[in-house]
Amino acid sequence: MIYIQIIISLLLIYSYATLRLSAFLTALYQENTPSTICFQEIENGVHPRLLHKMMELLKIVSTEGITGNPVQVLITTHSPVLLNYVEPHQVRTFDSDKEGKIQVHKLPIDSVRF
Repeated sequence: MIYIQIIISLLLIYSYATLRLSAFLTALYQENTPSTICFQEIENGVHPRLLHKMMELLKIVSTEGITGNPVQVLITTHSPVLLNYVEPHQVRTFDSDKEGKIQVHKLPIDSVRF
């Protein structure tokens, strides 16, 4: 019950975007950074200019790491804007087949669109 009261208090004081950004930075700068960090719809509530900076930081984290160890970063999104900040070879799409099995696809980077 106390945790719910704390969360409600934070929501009353801070904006949704501020809380999301705080959680984002906490995930990246925790003392014992995990080998994989996942973010769901990272673009929600974030100004597009800040989103660009967040993606730059994620590129550093995935290649150099914060503590010297690279971290695999997984992001889900529905935002075409977010895709402007990554290379096509870094993107995977997911769908399910007729049997309900999940299929993973690389983007067709040899197509005219790219």
